Amino acid sequence: EGTWVMTTRKEALYEQWARENDTLLTGRSFLVRKTDTIPLETIRLVQEGDSLFYIPTVPEQNEGKPVRFTLIRADSGRFIFANPGHDFPQKIVYQLISDDSITAVTEGNENGTLRKITFGFRRVR
Repeated sequence: EGTWVMTTRKEALYEQWARENDTLLTGRSFLVRKTDTIPLETIRLVQEGDSLFYIPTVPEQNEGKPVRFTLIRADSGRFIFANPGHDFPQKIVYQLISDDSITAVTEGNENGTLRKITFGFRRVR
């Protein structure tokens, strides 16, 4: 839960998460570049029975429809979600580094090439 940011010299990438109830967290990510705020995606983290799903919706991708990633592993503050049938990414990994630091990694095969993007976030207090 909370607001997380990754900053570069030119922009800041934010993820904001809120607990809606015992089975749903909602999130959104956006870029802040100078005075512009650019929405990127909305995310739902949903528990259905014994399964947990990470469900992002990106307006310009997948015809604006949500994509479901299933939690396949969780241990030591690391959560791995997968959707082998998705174009890219096929895997999303969140790793809790400390109470105020997390990494998020998107990875998979894109057009025959292994691609991995790592985002280092710190909590905004």
